[in-house]
Amino acid sequence: GSPGAPDEPASDPDAHPEVLVVVNGASPVSRAIGELYRAARGVPAGNVCALDLPLEDPALGDPRDERVTPEAFEARVRAPVARCLEERGLVDRVRILVTAKGVPLRIEGPAVEPRFLLRDGRAAAVEAELALLFSDRLGSPGVLRTPNPYFGSSEPFANCKFTLQSCH
Repeated sequence: GSPGAPDEPASDPDAHPEVLVVVNGASPVSRAIGELYRAARGVPAGNVCALDLPLEDPALGDPRDERVTPEAFEARVRAPVARCLEERGLVDRVRILVTAKGVPLRIEGPAVEPRFLLRDGRAAAVEAELALLFSDRLGSPGVLRTPNPYFGSSEPFANCKFTLQSCH
């Protein structure tokens, strides 16, 4: 395409090739939200990943669509997002994942005694697990051994060297 085309890295300072927008391809509402976000934020068209997630309500009015089992997360969310990044050569470029309405919010986990929730809990936020793509932390129980790489840092997020493959 021509320079500045939406599917190519642009030299426009307002362009954001470091963003991947994740939508549910089964919902016209999710696709529309993702496209509006992409266009408004200068995200290249090639940085939209459409997942195939079955829905109770394609208009996104059913709260059951906000939850996913660990197995469904692996097969229908994590693996396809990883494939999008790998096949498009975006693994080292993308630093921000934006999920549109229609992509589940929560991974359900087995019940855990409340006093051990932080150590043993496997329920998780979908976005939190996607942030761990290509790391050895994906699917780890609890949150106590998962330090926030930005904790105590005064470095602006835009200057951080964080990538999907490394956290330093």
